[in-house]
Amino acid sequence: QQLRPEDLLMRWGGEEFVMIISAPEAHIKEVLERIRAQVEQTSFYWAGQRVPVTVSIGAIAEKSVSKLALSWQSAMESADQALYQAKSEGRNRFIV
Repeated sequence: QQLRPEDLLMRWGGEEFVMIISAPEAHIKEVLERIRAQVEQTSFYWAGQRVPVTVSIGAIAEKSVSKLALSWQSAMESADQALYQAKSEGRNRFIV
């Protein structure tokens, strides 16, 4: 609900997803905050009990799509490091 038709969201594996958003970094931060807040505010239930769910997001900002394509592995490693930083700082946040 927070992404535009031109944005890309795909499952990367397990509980990890990849989003590719073409926008200035400030806009990307706004999108990530909306996603974080929406997940936190969504009610999930298991066996009749509400289960709180949050999301930790690791992101990178790359201005060049061609550079991203050429260094995909490096970009994923950087995003993964940001994800672990978000988790280690208390979860329910994003790091760019």
